[in-house]
Amino acid sequence: MKVALPFRICAIVLLLFAAGHTFGFLHYTPKSAEGAAVKTAMDTVRFSFGSGTRTYGDLYRGFGLFVTAYLLFAAVVAWQLPSMLATSRDSFWILAIGLLAAQTAAVALCVLFFAAPQAIFASVVVACLAWGLVAAGSS
Repeated sequence: MKVALPFRICAIVLLLFAAGHTFGFLHYTPKSAEGAAVKTAMDTVRFSFGSGTRTYGDLYRGFGLFVTAYLLFAAVVAWQLPSMLATSRDSFWILAIGLLAAQTAAVALCVLFFAAPQAIFASVVVACLAWGLVAAGSS
């Protein structure tokens, strides 16, 4: 259980991050007239894309849900990592370090392009992954 705890916490934080992300971007309401005008334009201006037409709002929602899918996948990976340690140490280390690298990049992106809540969630995930890797290395 010593090694599993940080990865379980990480998985739960990723689930919360996915839920908050999805709720936040789907229910965001601009607070200024300018912001509302941009959102309206994003939802009404259509353009050819692929085999049909889309709006920028469609792309915004699509990419947002794409991110949600990957956050959920990362949660599953984090939850499964401790059991991999017992059966396939090489696979464990490759996946755990890969997830840590991806989440470290996510912290940088959150700091650069988003706000404190996103950066905090991503940082907690990185801290839990690092904690789990240290625990795995000493087991």
